Amino acid sequence: MDSSRRSTRHLEPKNDSSRQLLGDGSRVPTADSGRASMTISERASTTGSITTNGASSSLSRDTPLDDSYDTRGAKYQDDKSVCIRRTTTWGSRRYEQAYVSHVEHPSAFFIQLAHSSDRFEELDKEINDFYSKNSQKNPLKWKSGDYCIAKFKDNRFYRSRIIEIDETKNPAEYHVVFVDFGNWDTVSEHDLHLLLPDFTLLTAQAIACSLTNTLPKKGILYSQEAKIFFKELVLDKFVDVKFYLKSSNDFWPLSCVDLELSATKANIRQLMIEQGYIRETTNDQLYIEFNHLLKREHYIQFNIPHEEDDNNYDDDD
Repeated sequence: MDSSRRSTRHLEPKNDSSRQLLGDGSRVPTADSGRASMTISERASTTGSITTNGASSSLSRDTPLDDSYDTRGAKYQDDKSVCIRRTTTWGSRRYEQAYVSHVEHPSAFFIQLAHSSDRFEELDKEINDFYSKNSQKNPLKWKSGDYCIAKFKDNRFYRSRIIEIDETKNPAEYHVVFVDFGNWDTVSEHDLHLLLPDFTLLTAQAIACSLTNTLPKKGILYSQEAKIFFKELVLDKFVDVKFYLKSSNDFWPLSCVDLELSATKANIRQLMIEQGYIRETTNDQLYIEFNHLLKREHYIQFNIPHEEDDNNYDDDD
């Protein structure tokens, strides 16, 4: 990707593979690589006049890191719970001009809310200014679930989390999810760096979502046609998002949302129904149909708490 067109809203995978979720465990080619069409600054100018209903960031630090932080790796070792919190959303709240950064299918996709885009742009600059000058290698062994900084193929650094480690390869390959975008890639240990606590204050920008009251037309697998249609509708698009409150029987860990295209106000779920790609259901049923398919690696990719993790927590704690 041309660096002048690099977007901090969407990362281009190193290859055309993606970790397919929920009922389709293999990695299959996707069509969403390299589709970023605007830089973060261009998006900021688009959304700058938009009033969102999202709460402002609770981040209090307003001075960037500099070279004096090059010894913070020692501090990291004393903080075993370092992680990046999820962004808090409010049920029955509508958020305008959110951005769809990555799509697997209608029950697994990622959005970024507009209200923290300026702070995210600042953080992206701070991270790259720091890690381009200061190597922060892990003196301990990396493990699945660890938060880190990963160097992408554009030679820039991004907040990440290790999904799994393939030690059958020599050298070992690390599958990481970019927590501010939602997509994943494979990197070498050489490209992994310690995540310093100073860079965890802003919540993860990618929010894992499922289209509300929606299941595949048949069975538990979305057809390839349904996935392509959904991607073409929303990927790299601005959408207005309504989050739904959880009922007492709704244990699905992803956020259930309704989407409208910001430009046309077309309802995405209604378009999917009209094309015959989905069936209507309840969000309670979504949990019943899909929950048994969720593995720990999916919880890591979605950045949602898992009982086996000791370095993950919710904003509500």
